[in-house]
Amino acid sequence: MSVATYDFAIVGAGSAGLIAADFARKLGVRVALLERERIGGDCTWTGCVPSKSLLRVARLAHDMRTASRFGIGAHVPDIDMVRVREYLRSTIAQIYEGTTPAALGRKNIDVLLGPVSFVDAHRLDVGDRHIRAKKILVATGAAPAIPAIPGLTDVPFFTYRQIFEHDRLPERLVVIGGGPVGVEVAQAYQRLGSRVTIFAERLLAKEERRHRRSFRASFNARVSNSSESAFFPSSARASELWRVRSSRPSSAICSSSRRDDGRCSTA
Repeated sequence: MSVATYDFAIVGAGSAGLIAADFARKLGVRVALLERERIGGDCTWTGCVPSKSLLRVARLAHDMRTASRFGIGAHVPDIDMVRVREYLRSTIAQIYEGTTPAALGRKNIDVLLGPVSFVDAHRLDVGDRHIRAKKILVATGAAPAIPAIPGLTDVPFFTYRQIFEHDRLPERLVVIGGGPVGVEVAQAYQRLGSRVTIFAERLLAKEERRHRRSFRASFNARVSNSSESAFFPSSARASELWRVRSSRPSSAICSSSRRDDGRCSTA
C-alpha cells in the first residue's frame, strides 16, 4: 500500500484551510490539502462571496429608489432574480479560479479530494488514497443549525446554503437569527423589494450597541410600500412566525450555524 508523506496535512479547504496551506508552503514544508466537497468552502460558495455580491446588487436597487436625494429621477427597479443569480455565480467562479486544484498545484500544494478519515494520529485515508503527516490541522468549518422551533419542519425554509441560489424574489421573507448572516440576507432582500421580518433574541449581539441601534433604525425604516420590515424577539412558534402581520410570507431562512464536530463532516 502506497502512503504519501507530508510535513503538514489540512483537513478542509475552506478559507482557513487555504490560508494555512499557502502560509505553510511559504515556510517551505510539503503540504496536502484534503477536501470532501468543494475547494473554497462556505466563504466562496455560500458565504462571503455570494453574500457581498448580493449586497452590492441590493445597494444598486436601493440607490435607484432613493436617487432623488441626489437630484436624479428615482424609480422602482425591475428585479430579475434569475439574472441576479447568474451574477452571483459569476463572482463565485471568478474567486474560485484562483483556488482550483490546478492553481493550487502550481503553488506546490497537493490537493486530495474525497471523504477523509483518520487511521491514527498521523495517518489519514482520502477516498482510496493514504497519506501520513507530521502535523494535521482540522479546519472543517461550520454547518447550518436548524433551531428547535415547533412546526418549523412543516413549512418550507432555506439556510444560507440555499438562499443564494434562489431565483425568485419573495413577497415576504422571515429571517430567523439576528447575526451577521441573517442581517445581511435581510437587508439585501429588503432593498430588493421583499417585506422582511427578523426574529432573533438580539440583533448583531457581538457588535457595539450604537451599531446595533443604527442598523435597527435603518432596517425598520419604511423605504417604500414594497419593502416594509420589522424586528421581533424570537419567542414565537413557527406557525406564529409564518402568520406574521396576518400575511403568509413566501419564504423563510434560518441563518444560525453550528461548528462542525471535527469528523470531517459538513452536513
